[in-house]
Amino acid sequence: MPSGTTSNRVGAIPGTPPEGGVFLYPNMGVKLKRTGITDETYIKDILRKEGYSVYVWSDAPGTYYPVHTHPDTEIRWVVEGEVTIGVEGKEISLGPGDMIELDPNTPHWARTEKGVKYVCGSK
Repeated sequence: MPSGTTSNRVGAIPGTPPEGGVFLYPNMGVKLKRTGITDETYIKDILRKEGYSVYVWSDAPGTYYPVHTHPDTEIRWVVEGEVTIGVEGKEISLGPGDMIELDPNTPHWARTEKGVKYVCGSK
């Protein structure tokens, strides 16, 4: 298993995939992948090849973003730390190597108790 990953981490949604798994929540506008990949440069390369505009973002412990939307497809790929994303009354816990893709205009919120650093992609 790559350094910095945890295979027993699950979100609050039943059936959240183990590392390497992909889970689609089409009614929620969400795709979740447990990639195990935490190399920032490699992640940026992957997303750029898929046509995303890419940047790196960090949130301090205790950061909370209330419900909001984005006009584009959004990727959040965790490099360090943990973040919880709320969609349609469900909570999805993400840690190092986890990637979430949100469809355009999907209402969601986010919070981190411990802090988080992620690669973001928009297209």
